[in-house]
Amino acid sequence: ATDEGCTNSSQPDRIAILREYVDYTWSLDPTHYAIFEHLGSDSEEQQWANYRVTGEADGISKGIMMWGEMFGSYNEIMKGFSAGGDISRMLHTAHGFTAKRLIGYPESHDKDRIAYNAFTSGNAVGAAPIGGNLNNVLNRQSALGAISILIPGPKMIWHFQELGMNDSIYTCTNGTINTESDPISGDCKLATKPQPQWTNNWLTTAPRSTIYNNYSKIIKLKTLEPVFNGTCSITPDDGSNVKQRIYINDNALTGLNKVVILANLSVSNTLSITPDFPNTGTWYNLIDGSSINVTNTATDLVFSSGEFRIYGNQPTNVLSVDTFITENLFEVYPNPANDSFAVTIDAKKVEVYSLTGQLVKSFNQVQAAKELNVSDLTSGIYLVRVSGENATSTKRLVIE
Repeated sequence: ATDEGCTNSSQPDRIAILREYVDYTWSLDPTHYAIFEHLGSDSEEQQWANYRVTGEADGISKGIMMWGEMFGSYNEIMKGFSAGGDISRMLHTAHGFTAKRLIGYPESHDKDRIAYNAFTSGNAVGAAPIGGNLNNVLNRQSALGAISILIPGPKMIWHFQELGMNDSIYTCTNGTINTESDPISGDCKLATKPQPQWTNNWLTTAPRSTIYNNYSKIIKLKTLEPVFNGTCSITPDDGSNVKQRIYINDNALTGLNKVVILANLSVSNTLSITPDFPNTGTWYNLIDGSSINVTNTATDLVFSSGEFRIYGNQPTNVLSVDTFITENLFEVYPNPANDSFAVTIDAKKVEVYSLTGQLVKSFNQVQAAKELNVSDLTSGIYLVRVSGENATSTKRLVIE
């Protein structure tokens, strides 16, 4: 038998023991990141997240990072439902942490794919129905990145979330879908999965590539613009979680120091959101570089379903370089190939991957038309990833 009450309540002896563990590891390397998968009560997690974040003789703020599962809330709003879609606990302050030590995440290996749930049980009534409409599901996956990754503090992306993966994690090898409620013999959570992201070349196929490219931009903003380490508040318009508003600022910065993130997670294609900008003046869309002149901070903006915008009080230059090679700029030939193939452009690196994502060949400093030997590879379909100085792209190669 188990005592969940004892396990989940704050235990001083457990706090002391785990602090002793992390004290020892910090004595070896005071800069390393400590992460606990505790998932317990706030009162106990605060004792670790707030531990040694200030007053350190070596000047290095520590504190133990805690996992912050937010699947339930993000799952609901991505299905187009406001009820149950409160994402405020993505903020470390909502847990009582004094420092940004919460690793928040909307998806993980323990819960089913949000895109799968949106397709199978999303809101199917409205101008842009989600349930049963894969295009509308994928059209809102970029917004998922904007309203999770950009919230200050560390965040986790579950693999292929950035491509809108919509296969259930309970998909069996034969394509059927079971769940944890089925007998152990039928639970396919750990079964080998289909790999549509490779077989269908999602990296260069819209709308999947659009999600990927937007995630790339969002991650660049998060990691390269200091404002995203500032303070944050989440205040949905009219209290409706499908009318999402996130405000980030750091007044100690010059230049870009205020950001407003707005997103329509409803099934309406003409949803009005009151932005409540911090001030009037010019606000810049950090994703596409466009701008608007705000004369009234409460003037509504209209959004289509799944649309998101990231406004800053100043423009950004971290997205000025296109990081992807346009697909039509190069070719892989011959295709199908036998013992060798070539690419039509000079490349810093050419990598060959199996459809399961395993790197099987790599070539450095490749000249255009140079033959690349793949005689040791078995027949099948592979992905060729071509990298330049600041650009990458992927194409499919058949080896006979």
